[in-house]
Amino acid sequence: MNEIFPKDLSGEMVSPDEVREYLSRITGQEIDPSVTLLPPFYVDFGKNIRMGKRCWIQQGCTFFDRGGITLGNDVFIAPKVNLITINHDHFSRRSFLKTAVAAIPITGDRYNAEQQRQVGF
Repeated sequence: MNEIFPKDLSGEMVSPDEVREYLSRITGQEIDPSVTLLPPFYVDFGKNIRMGKRCWIQQGCTFFDRGGITLGNDVFIAPKVNLITINHDHFSRRSFLKTAVAAIPITGDRYNAEQQRQVGF
């Protein structure tokens, strides 16, 4: 499991830029400078996480991303949220393990004024 904690091994606080650097290494992609992640953060794989601009992820979150997790622009994730897309072999002999991978797309893209009127905001 990959982890990002608020302090490094020497006890020094980790800067937001360092957090994004760790997150880039875990996900294998560049993280936009507008993304904020408050450690600790736990992830089992990381390569299937996609983040849009201005995402804000509070502390204590866990992402199990084998099935994929996509966060759109302007997404806010509350503290201690678990996003789980674990795959169990649905061809298993055990009938109770018939769960398939399900990707989690979360969009936070802001509605424009016309869209807000259409949905009753």
